[in-house]
Amino acid sequence: MPENSSAAPSTPFLRARLCGFETGRIRRLQGFLRGSHQEPDRHTPAAEAFARRIGHPEIEERGETLYRQIRTGLGWKRRDLTFRCEDGTAVIGTPAFSVTLWIEQDPEEARFFRIGIEVGPITSAEIVRQTVFVEIFRHHCHSVRIDLPRMIDLEETIDRIEASDALAPHLDYAADASWLTLRGGGSGVEMRLQAHQVCFSMPRGGDLRALIDQTAALLADLHSAGAAAFLD
Repeated sequence: MPENSSAAPSTPFLRARLCGFETGRIRRLQGFLRGSHQEPDRHTPAAEAFARRIGHPEIEERGETLYRQIRTGLGWKRRDLTFRCEDGTAVIGTPAFSVTLWIEQDPEEARFFRIGIEVGPITSAEIVRQTVFVEIFRHHCHSVRIDLPRMIDLEETIDRIEASDALAPHLDYAADASWLTLRGGGSGVEMRLQAHQVCFSMPRGGDLRALIDQTAALLADLHSAGAAAFLD
């Protein structure tokens, strides 16, 4: 492998975001009062506001737990961090990334809530490799998303991947070349590339350490094949 290729895969984490979602029944939220509240049976602005209101205690509790884990685990002091929680959304600011945690009505199931988390943008590429960072977010994040600074040429990228004997068997794409997916050889990570965004994900229950390492490995393979120009 060329001397500088090992450095290339870490660079995208500088603008990456780690993301995750979980769902559950609204009636199981801390703020749901049996006998007083009813689960919504459809999607309306009022139902969305209800889910956020009764889910706020859950978000506040989780946000404060994450704040303590980040502060103690990564060794930051009070003045290094910020914390805000209101209307079902908690935001934690750190020197290397921000964390946004929120609750909403599940867009597919009216009686369910969805809790989302986004960690990023990351301003220190090395922090995602620290064991303590991975342990803090291990059970929260299941995908890596990178918003690309400019529209890319997907047709050219597909052509370059198809020219690679190692990568081509794991490639799929739309007939109009509006997106492509690529699975890392021998791993569970999948890349989905669109004109302005690339996302790496693993099946539910996948390990965050494996996701980070296999994302870096797949990027290294793309770099070697000359198909990683979308990250320049």
